[in-house]
Amino acid sequence: MPKRQVFGLAILLIADPVGVKAEDRCGTYPEEVTGFSDCVLRDTGEKPLWRGSLPRDVVQVIRFTFTEGHLAYSKIIDITERTDGKSAIRLRTFRRERDGHRSLTEQRSHALSAQDLRTIDQLGSSSGTWDHRIGSWDGDEIFMHCEMLDMERATRTTYSFASVNISCNQPKKLMPLVEFITGLVDLKPYADRQMF
Repeated sequence: MPKRQVFGLAILLIADPVGVKAEDRCGTYPEEVTGFSDCVLRDTGEKPLWRGSLPRDVVQVIRFTFTEGHLAYSKIIDITERTDGKSAIRLRTFRRERDGHRSLTEQRSHALSAQDLRTIDQLGSSSGTWDHRIGSWDGDEIFMHCEMLDMERATRTTYSFASVNISCNQPKKLMPLVEFITGLVDLKPYADRQMF
């Protein structure tokens, strides 16, 4: 990973109309993380992954949450691997309405092959994304008007979180993982801004 990557307690201070501060936490992420998508996940019915609450038949869950800087939209990709060897991926897209309510605008899911899951695990491992419990690909930079990507992986015994400003900072080591996962749900970046 790049030398400027910061691990340990990664508190993201993102400038946006809502503001992300410790007192605004929604509980989807652990206390030591102020993830940009914390309240988005709660508002869309997603459960915290860090509390060790995976069902018995689940080996791992990977969750990628793309959220536009002004919270206008969010795209959540969930990958679930089960103990019976079956895996699935789901994409849900939400738009924030003027009243603050989040409307589901798109949802699709399908099974993953064993090879797809092996590729995800290999790319996650080779990028180092899950090497630390909490990490950021952005260092100490503060971004405005961009799209954030919060990445989580939970197994029975571990929880990992990493974040990146995906529209402004696309680390070469990370992008194969991001592009493979988004390709599985046919989520294409906008050509002009490289945002998903």
